[in-house]
Amino acid sequence: MELRIVEDSFSVFDPDREIDAVLTRIHSPKIPLVLKHWLSQRKGSRLPASADIDPAAIKSALPHVMITGISHDPFRVLYRLVGTEIVRWARFDFTNRYADELIFQDDGRDWTDYYRAVVAARQPAFGVTDWAVPDGPPYWAEFLICPLSDDGETINRCVAIEDYKIMNVLEVEAREPVTERKREQDTASADEARARMVLQPLADDQK
Repeated sequence: MELRIVEDSFSVFDPDREIDAVLTRIHSPKIPLVLKHWLSQRKGSRLPASADIDPAAIKSALPHVMITGISHDPFRVLYRLVGTEIVRWARFDFTNRYADELIFQDDGRDWTDYYRAVVAARQPAFGVTDWAVPDGPPYWAEFLICPLSDDGETINRCVAIEDYKIMNVLEVEAREPVTERKREQDTASADEARARMVLQPLADDQK
């Protein structure tokens, strides 16, 4: 199925009533893995805590995963962990940078706005945007943002994931999927270790 942006490419959704409809919109095989893990860690209406996210449960998706910190006064988004595949596609590592400090060549929106919508609704969000780099082909980026709360009330973290697809069909066919799969497997273990380093202190603080 061709991946295209239609009408509103970003929206929060009710995970209890709209999950099936959202899953049909997702082309990436990695994004549902993170979404289903997040759903499995909810306790009724209580959002998962950072410590509930198990890197081993989403290991194959970790190169595409971000952990962000949320501050509220003023509202800011800090990229605490940025997966290796995101760094590769973005062409720079923005770990420990704030979203409002960065300028990405997407739809022009400050990515802080996406997170603000998730926090306001206390619900996850899915979206699609197009990206371009000066010396490379344009591509689609699908993304999911899920809120986390360590005290059950205040959203202080989010787990997010991005996956990409080059728009040019010939370039997609020319890529080496076996090589790419092997590279992602090799980096997944390193990403799991990094994710545990970010999430573990949060778990320790709750003891």
